[in-house]
This record gives sequence, structure tokens and C-alpha cells, in this order.
Amino acid sequence: TVRRSVCKGLQINRSIRKLSISDNGIGDRGCAAVAKLLTTGSPLQHLNLSCNKIGPAGCHSLMLAVTSFHARLEHLDIGCNPVGEEGRMAICSLVGGAASLAELDLCSLELNDEHAKLLVAQLRQPRCGICKLWYYNNEEISTEREPELTAALEHNKEIRSSASPQRTI
Repeated sequence: TVRRSVCKGLQINRSIRKLSISDNGIGDRGCAAVAKLLTTGSPLQHLNLSCNKIGPAGCHSLMLAVTSFHARLEHLDIGCNPVGEEGRMAICSLVGGAASLAELDLCSLELNDEHAKLLVAQLRQPRCGICKLWYYNNEEISTEREPELTAALEHNKEIRSSASPQRTI
């Protein structure tokens, strides 16, 4: 199966930094297998899991992996998956601990204002490094929440840029 092939390939080839397996139907089991790799010091930095029939269990295991000490992931796309309320809550409550994650795509996950409030709180956590957040096609997030999300992301951008040494030529 695709799930086994991808996981075996990632275990063998430790130089892969970017992986897009969008729209492959890996489901919860495939997502859990990819998540397990993230906790083993995988060099993976960019991961696209959009449109993969990932439900609450897969989403939860992925978010736990992304917040692990060993995760190096910088970009995660989990949009367009049927993660359900449990998966949305896992994202909204664990994302603040994702120190390496700089970009997160949550498009079409049926997020609402309550989820946006939780996201804002998590984005303001000291360990959170997310500077870019995509959340279009979540019609239940009102325009009143957008400035709060933007402010939290801007704060993280300032912290990341001040923590990075400036290079001059």
C-alpha cells in the first residue's frame, strides 16, 4: 500500500525534507504511521497530508508528534480532512507546543469561532512558532476573530525574526 511504501521509504532515506502525499486516502492508520516517523528524529520539514481521509484519531496522533521534542517539521498541511470535532480540538489545543512549526494549513476543516479563540491562545504560547496560518473555507470563523489571529501571528513573526541572527554580505 501507499502507506507502507511511504513509511518504509522515509525510514530508509533520511535525506527527504519535503513530502506531499495529498489525496492518497491514507486515513488514520497512515497518518499515525507518518506521525510515528516524526517522533524519531526524521529530517522531514515540509509535509502535505491534505485530502487524505484523516479522521480524529489520525489528527490527534499527528498533533502529538508535531509537538514532540524530536519533530523538525516546519510546514504542515492537514486541510480538507474529516478530522471531526475531536481532531479540531486536538489541533487547537496542541498547536501551541509545536516549536519547529512555522506554517500550518487548516483549510476546510469546519473550524468555528470557538476553535479560532483556542488557536489564538495557543499561538500566543511561548513555544509556538507558527507565523503563517491558512484557514480559508472555514465559514464559521467570523471576521471579528481574524484580527486576533493576525495579531498572534504577527507577534510570532517578530519573535522568530529577533531570534534569528541577521546575515550580511
